[in-house]
Amino acid sequence: MSHSSIEKHEAEKSAHGPSHIEHTHASALHDAEKKNVHSAALVAATAAGALNPWSKESFLLYLCCFIAFLCSCANGYDGSLMTSINGMDFYVNRFVKGNNLGEGTSIIFSIYTIGGIIGPWFAGPITDKFGRRGGMCAGGLVICLGSAIIASAMHKEQFIAGRFILGFGVSIMTCAAPSYIIEVAPPQWRGRFAAFYNCGWFGGSIPAAAITLGTEKINSDLQWRLPLIFQCVPAGVVVLTVWFLPESPRWLLANGRDAEAKAFLTKYHGNGQENNPVVALEWQEFQDSIKLDASDKRWWDYSELVKTHSARWRFL
Repeated sequence: MSHSSIEKHEAEKSAHGPSHIEHTHASALHDAEKKNVHSAALVAATAAGALNPWSKESFLLYLCCFIAFLCSCANGYDGSLMTSINGMDFYVNRFVKGNNLGEGTSIIFSIYTIGGIIGPWFAGPITDKFGRRGGMCAGGLVICLGSAIIASAMHKEQFIAGRFILGFGVSIMTCAAPSYIIEVAPPQWRGRFAAFYNCGWFGGSIPAAAITLGTEKINSDLQWRLPLIFQCVPAGVVVLTVWFLPESPRWLLANGRDAEAKAFLTKYHGNGQENNPVVALEWQEFQDSIKLDASDKRWWDYSELVKTHSARWRFL
C-alpha cells in the first residue's frame, strides 16, 4: 500500500469516529465466534479495546503485579531458609546444645505450617473487610513482627513462637495477593500476571539460599540471625508501598463503591474510555456475579463453599 493510500485509510477511520469502533467491535465478535474459545465476547472485547503496554497506567499495573509478587517471595523465602540454618554451628550451639540435632527440629519446622493453617481463617475476613491492600499490609506487618521475634530469640520457645507468627502472616499475605493481582489485571494480561506471581516462590527461595550461603562464614550468632532479619524485607516493601496502589475494582464494587470501581476500569483497562468494550464486559460480569449481601460480608459464613455443585467440587 502506497503512502498516500495509508493516509487516505487513516483519514477514513478518523471520519467514521465511534461508528468505526462499533463496526470493529462487531467484526471482532464475528471473528471470535468462528473460533473455538470459552468466551467469544471476551475475545471480541479485547481485540477491539487493546491496551497500550507502554502507557503510564500500564506501568502502574506492572507495579501492582510486582508488589503482589513480593508477597509470594515472602512465602518462598522460608522454603530454603530453615534447611540451611538448621545446620549452622552457632544455631546448633544456641538451640540444640549438644543434644541430637533432630530433637525439637520437627516442631520448629512444622509450627510454621501450623501458623499457615490457622492464618486463612483470619485472612478471609480481613481481606474482605479492609480490601486486598489491607490484607497484604496486615500480613506484611505480622511477618515483620515474626521476623523481629525470631531474629532476636535467645531461647527455643521464642524461636518457635516467631516461626508460628511468620507462618500466620505469610498465609494472610498469600490469601490477599493472588486475589489482588487477578482482580486488577486486565483480562488479556491476567494469565501473564498470575504466572509471574507464581514465580515468586522461587524469587524468595533462591535469595534465601544465597544469603545463608554467605552468612555461613560469620563466626557469631549473626550467622543465623541475619537471614532471619532479611526475611522481613519483602514484607516491609509491601507494607510501605501497597497503600499507594489502587484498590481492586471487584472489591470496590462488592462494597458499594461503584463510581470508584468504574473509574478504575476506565482508567486502567479501557485506555481512559468509558465505552471501551473491555470495560463494558467486565462491568456487566461484575454486576452479574457480585452481591452486596453475599456471605463474604459475614465473617462467620462459609456457606458459599458448599452452596452449589460447582462450589462443592472446587472445595473438595
